[in-house]
Amino acid sequence: MILVGLTIIEAGLLAWLFVALVDLGSLLWLEIVLGILLGLIISVAHRIFFLFIMAVINNHSKPQKKFNMFYFRCVCSAFMIITRVHYKVEGLENFDYSRSYLFIGNHKSNEDFMYTTVPLKKLKLGFLAKMEVLDSFFGARFLKQIDGVPLNRSNDKEGAKSIIKVIDNIKKGTSMMIFPEGLRTDRSTNKMLEGHAGSFKVALKAKCPIVPVSMIGTQNIMKNAPFRKTKVKVIFHKPLEYEEFKDLSTIEIEEKVRNIINSVIPN
Repeated sequence: MILVGLTIIEAGLLAWLFVALVDLGSLLWLEIVLGILLGLIISVAHRIFFLFIMAVINNHSKPQKKFNMFYFRCVCSAFMIITRVHYKVEGLENFDYSRSYLFIGNHKSNEDFMYTTVPLKKLKLGFLAKMEVLDSFFGARFLKQIDGVPLNRSNDKEGAKSIIKVIDNIKKGTSMMIFPEGLRTDRSTNKMLEGHAGSFKVALKAKCPIVPVSMIGTQNIMKNAPFRKTKVKVIFHKPLEYEEFKDLSTIEIEEKVRNIINSVIPN
């Protein structure tokens, strides 16, 4: 909301300046319309340029710095504003912010990470992300800033190294988010499909709680934006403590977590 307010104020001042400097005779209404449009364009362009410059600067700083995370969440918030996402969050009271967790969510959009990043502002949070994220200018820089771990699916040895890095992050106090569906995602439904059971080795090795996360509506965002708003709901369920799943296989844990996630998602 702060970003929206600043953009509106800046656009208004630019529009007023345009009207004051440009004289189209009796076409005052045209001056006002052109001033508003010009003000909005310059204001939005200014925000985008600022994000670009900060991405370059932050690329050389250490991960998980407070300003890095603040900046990253500002980018996520700006994206949600531009794409007209109206989201509601439930369950933030279900976990202790002094602990580290493995968050597991259903995966229906390339931007799903944004809808957990913004509400979990009190946590150090990283992600296990597909290797292709490194091909993106912003993606490569953001992944580094938030202790993100790229996953090479085509190389089992490198993939194992990524999982070890995720486990190490959790043991050091950084909560991690994983989307086990990966490439198996079906965007025609909100329901979580059967995911990669190997993802749950992280919780067994790190002996950390698992927080199932249900996300509803994210698959519609890019289809609706920017002309129609999209309602998104994010539900953080109560954590599954290590004692509750330590004797289960990874396949059994995956099924248990998937059932919890799908329990609140409509067909």
